[in-house]
Amino acid sequence: ILKMLADMGEKLADEEDVVVEVFKELFRGVKAGRFPQLSNRDELQSLLITIAQRRAVDAARRNDVRAAYE
Repeated sequence: ILKMLADMGEKLADEEDVVVEVFKELFRGVKAGRFPQLSNRDELQSLLITIAQRRAVDAARRNDVRAAYE
């Protein structure tokens, strides 16, 4: 995921910021009961990867929009 962000050319977000945002999303989702399927380490890892990938895609889209207006 971090490689995807790095491959976009300009630095969109600090790697640590991405990690913080992924865990914030995880904790909000757990609190809201959106992830009842988390019963083991593999499911947690899969969920964290999915959240991180989506964040990377969102960042890329924002970057494309910004570039279109420059």
